[in-house]
Order: sequence, then C-alpha cells, then structure tokens
Amino acid sequence: MSIKEECGTLDLAEAAQLCRCSKERLGALARSGALPATKIGRRWIFPTRLLQAWIEERSRANVIGKPCGGVRRITVAQALTLNGVARGAGRNN
Repeated sequence: MSIKEECGTLDLAEAAQLCRCSKERLGALARSGALPATKIGRRWIFPTRLLQAWIEERSRANVIGKPCGGVRRITVAQALTLNGVARGAGRNN
C-alpha cells in the first residue's frame, strides 16, 4: 500500500478521473473553493473521503424537491455559474 493510499488522497488527475471531468474543470472548482481540496506547493491534493462526500451531497441536492426523485439536469457551465466559478475561472490563484 502506498503512502497516498494510506492517507486517502488523490492528485488532480486522479480526482478528475473519479469525478469524470477534465483536470482543468476540476482545478477551476478547486480554485473557487467549491470542492474540498488544498494546494501544496503547485499541486492540488484532494482528500478522497471528502471528495466522495461532496459528490454524494451534490447528487442528493439534485433530487430534493423533484417529483418522483427526478434528477435535475444542468450543463457544466450552468453548474459552474451557480457556484461562481465561471466568473473567476480564468484567474490563477
């Protein structure tokens, strides 16, 4: 077992794979503070447990108040605008 597995962390590429999105999109979400991550030096580190909980929380939020538990479908751009990421996505933090 590697140190990373023992600590339960993912790097940007691994976290993007888990979230099934691009590294650029996940980096923008991390910079905005929309998801649990920390920057150590120039690298983003994502606690696996917290990232999984964030995904589950967003999944639950999409069905609250929907008839028959229907999933609310929005585009990535809409989601980022709602989280305030689109406005600051071009900045390097």
